Amino acid sequence: MAIRNVLVTGCDYGLGLEFVKVLCKDENLRVDDDESIESVKNLIESQIGSEGLDLLINNAGINQNDGWVPGKGWVNLNRAHMLKHLNVNTLGPVMLTHAN
Repeated sequence: MAIRNVLVTGCDYGLGLEFVKVLCKDENLRVDDDESIESVKNLIESQIGSEGLDLLINNAGINQNDGWVPGKGWVNLNRAHMLKHLNVNTLGPVMLTHAN
């Protein structure tokens, strides 16, 4: 089976960027933003219709060590920081995968 339709999230640097370079596609998607997810869903539908994606690489994620002190752990842990990580790293990929 030939892979023709691919969506890569988290492609601004690292592994995601390398996937994009190989696949020659550079679209921007914020997995923590429902409007961005809806927009990319509509873009995909307009480009490939009912053909669907052959591959989704859910690579988007954040790892901000705000408040992490080696040997002491989380010294400045707060709700907003944890919710941001949960939103991007857990809810974002689920919402993107579920978009229909």
